[in-house]
Amino acid sequence: MMNAISNKLLIKRDESFDALRGIAIIAVVAIHASGYIFGSEVVSSASNDFNVAFLYRQILNFAVPVFLFISGYWMSNKKVDSFEGYKQFLIQRLKRIVIPYLFWSIFILSFVTTRTQVFDAQEILFKLLTGGAIGPYYFIILIVQFYMLTPIFQRVNKNLYGFILILLINFLSLSFSYITRLYFGSSFFSSLSVYAMPFYAWIIFYELGLIYRNFDKYKISNHAATLIVISIIFALAMSLFEAKIVFTKYNNLEFATSAVKFSSFLYSGCFITGFLYIRQKVSKWPNLLISLGNYSFGIYLIHIPVLWALVDFLKDTIFRDGINYIIQPVFQLIVVFMTIIICCVFIFTSKKILPTNIHNTLLGF
Repeated sequence: MMNAISNKLLIKRDESFDALRGIAIIAVVAIHASGYIFGSEVVSSASNDFNVAFLYRQILNFAVPVFLFISGYWMSNKKVDSFEGYKQFLIQRLKRIVIPYLFWSIFILSFVTTRTQVFDAQEILFKLLTGGAIGPYYFIILIVQFYMLTPIFQRVNKNLYGFILILLINFLSLSFSYITRLYFGSSFFSSLSVYAMPFYAWIIFYELGLIYRNFDKYKISNHAATLIVISIIFALAMSLFEAKIVFTKYNNLEFATSAVKFSSFLYSGCFITGFLYIRQKVSKWPNLLISLGNYSFGIYLIHIPVLWALVDFLKDTIFRDGINYIIQPVFQLIVVFMTIIICCVFIFTSKKILPTNIHNTLLGF
C-alpha cells in the first residue's frame, strides 16, 4: 500500500516488489470481500462453504505483513542520522500518505454524517487520529509509527542482539493479544486500534524488510526450494488448525480469521521467503501485477467505498434473489475483480484529467 508512487526509473530487479505489492493488494481486497461470506445468513459454520471460506481467509493473511516487509526494505537505505535528515525524511514520507488519508477520511466521514444526520465532532476527531473512518485505514497510522521509529530501528540493528529484541517485543505483543482477546473478549480489546494498529503488533515484518536489504546479494539455494514449499504448506495448515480451535472453543470468528496470530505470522514469514526465492528466478514480471503494485496505495484508499456500492448494486440486480452457498465463490470473484477494475479505472482517469498536485498529493494516486 505504501511506497506505491510510480517510479519510471525503477531498475528491473525492483519490479519484483511492485509485482508483490500487486499480489498483496489483490489479497487486501479479497480479505474485505470475504466478510460477505462469513456475514451471509445462508452460510452456516458447519457447511463446507464456510470451511472453504475459512481456508481462503487464512491464505490471504500475508497481505499486511508483505506491505510492511516491502516498506522496511525500502526504508533500510534511508539516511536519518541527523535531526535535519530525520525531519526531511518524515516530511517526504508522511506527506505522501497523510494528506490523501485525511482527504479520503474526511470525505467518507462527511458522507456517513450526511446519511445518518448525526454529527459528533469528538468522534470524528478520534476517528481521524486512529484511522477509524473505515477499518483498513488503521494501516496508515501503523505505517506512520514505523516511519517515525525508523532511526531507532537503524540504531537497534547495529547491535548484535537487536533482532532478538525485536522478536521478543513481537512475541510479548502477540501473547498479550491472545490473553486479552480470548479471555476478556471485550469490544475494546477486539478493536483494530488495540490489537492491530500499534507498531509492536507487526514489528517483526518491518524489521525483516530492514535487515533483508543487507543480505539481498545472497541467493537462496535451489535445495531450499522444497523446504520452503513444505514450510508454507505446514504453516498454512497450522494457521487453519489454530483458527478452527479459536472459533470452536472460544467462538471468536474475528480472532480466528485475523492475521494477528502466531501461526499466521509463521505463514506470512514463509510466504515472504517463498517470494524471495521466486524473485531470484523471474527476470520479467507480469505487467498487470506491476501496474497493480503501482496503483496499490490508491486502490487501498478507495476500495472499501467501491466495495460497498458494488455489493449493494449486485444484490439489487444480478443476485437480487439471494446469494446461496452454491454461488458464493462466483459472487466473491465478481466482487473482488470488479472492485479492482473500478478502482484502477478511477485512478487511471484521475491521473489523466487532473493536475498532478491534485491526483498525486491530494488523492494519493
